[in-house]
Amino acid sequence: TAGETDWERAVSAEVVLLPLPLCREGDTINIEGEQRGIGALLRLTCPKESLCSAVLEVDGQQLRLDALIDSGNSLVEPFSGLPVAVCSLSVAAKLLSAELLSAMLCGQGNQLHRVRQIPFCAVGQRGLLPAVKVERLTICCEGKAQVTEAFYLAVSQQPIGGDEWQLLLSPRL
Repeated sequence: TAGETDWERAVSAEVVLLPLPLCREGDTINIEGEQRGIGALLRLTCPKESLCSAVLEVDGQQLRLDALIDSGNSLVEPFSGLPVAVCSLSVAAKLLSAELLSAMLCGQGNQLHRVRQIPFCAVGQRGLLPAVKVERLTICCEGKAQVTEAFYLAVSQQPIGGDEWQLLLSPRL
């Protein structure tokens, strides 16, 4: 059909079609360089108030990160209903012990009892993200700090964010 042909041409030309709330008819966004994925698009279109800083605490270790509050992140741990934040494997490796990371990624070790699997669905893929309950998350936005102790941290083996942010937060946090 004509719509499929238009879509194929848009994909091959690396054109992204945005929903109406993000753009007006005729608007174009030109993303040049190596960082042309969805992360680059989000950096251009997300409001600055969606960006904040965060401090994660796990097993006595702390890590400060830049974070994006993503209104589309509706991930929850299925049994408790607690919200889920997402980071990349490279970020998790800086924060989590080798034993906990091995339990999350390989499903083995004495920390396996702490791991939960979070179902997710993204454009073109669905699956499970390994997650662990984190002791504390401090979110600092617009000069205000909020501490949360009831949430999970999921680890994506795909890079997320980039230079602008390294942690994807649920608006419920």
